[in-house]
Amino acid sequence: MQGKGFSVRKDQFAIGRFEAYSAAAHFARTEAMRRNCCCMMRRNGPGRFDVVAYQSPPIKDLLMLAVRADLVEENAHLEALRRVCLNAGLSPSGWKFVSQHGINAFEAALQSTLGCAVQFINAVKLIEWQAAAQLPEPLPRQLAEPLMAVMGMLLTNLSQVNPRLARAALNNWTKLDELSRKRFAAQEWVQVLVWMRDHDPQLDKNQWRAGWPAIARKHQRWASRITNNTEWDSALCEIVIGRWKIRSRDSAIQLAYEGLSMQHCVASYADQCRVGTYRVFSVTKIGTTKPVATIGIELESQTWQLDQVKGKCNAKPPGIITKVAHLFVKKYQHADRRMTLESAQDQLPLSLAC
Repeated sequence: MQGKGFSVRKDQFAIGRFEAYSAAAHFARTEAMRRNCCCMMRRNGPGRFDVVAYQSPPIKDLLMLAVRADLVEENAHLEALRRVCLNAGLSPSGWKFVSQHGINAFEAALQSTLGCAVQFINAVKLIEWQAAAQLPEPLPRQLAEPLMAVMGMLLTNLSQVNPRLARAALNNWTKLDELSRKRFAAQEWVQVLVWMRDHDPQLDKNQWRAGWPAIARKHQRWASRITNNTEWDSALCEIVIGRWKIRSRDSAIQLAYEGLSMQHCVASYADQCRVGTYRVFSVTKIGTTKPVATIGIELESQTWQLDQVKGKCNAKPPGIITKVAHLFVKKYQHADRRMTLESAQDQLPLSLAC
């Protein structure tokens, strides 16, 4: 039976007492949802179970991530977490930011396909970048997820993007309606992020002060000078195998969109693609535009080999997709040899070519 509430600890409050474990568990789940707080059960003598409610501090989620990454002990004091965070590159302002906003400051960095230690480092980098931008609140998830996709899920390149971009984007975000926000997040935000990451454009104080419109105009002027958006060539740009269409992803922007659609780290292969040692392809079912898998092939000993085939969130794709990928690699090897031979013949003197 439920009892009256009574104080247990300064930050805890017992809201019920039960004789049956099942009744206590059901009550704890219900009250946690109703009160929007944490509830736990505590045995209080034979046949008695207390249900205790308490407000979890915002920093608690980061602490639990550090515990899963084996960086601190399970019952460690928050000061131990603070030292770990500072050693990982979090500034005092970053610590204050995550202390105020909790998991909202780093939730986008919690990619289940990455190890806990990598997730923790990504979380610290994301928190620090937002704190450096002096944001009044964390980036909304609609902007944070494309940010992760553009950075390839590993935020080692985030330092190449001026954090003031986050403040400009957030200020612009608050002025848009719902439809405009979707368009902004999927197009302008992604394109400007890739531009910032790869080309390090120099913006003056007036442009930063003017905010996102000035940044977008500068990006458009730069994009208008690029007559061909293809950054690298593929021996096969598009091919149909059975019910599947396989298309090349030939620019950093295309890799970013592929990573955003499939929620994996393919955007981090842009540099390898530029130097010619890697190629990425998107697999869709004929008649649809939504990708079902991503194929990565790598140049080894002058021969292209299948490196990986990944579904959404790096999941293992259906067996038929894997078979299609192996067949595609054979066709790509043949097309690459033919392209290499034709290129060599074009470079021969006319007399020798004849």
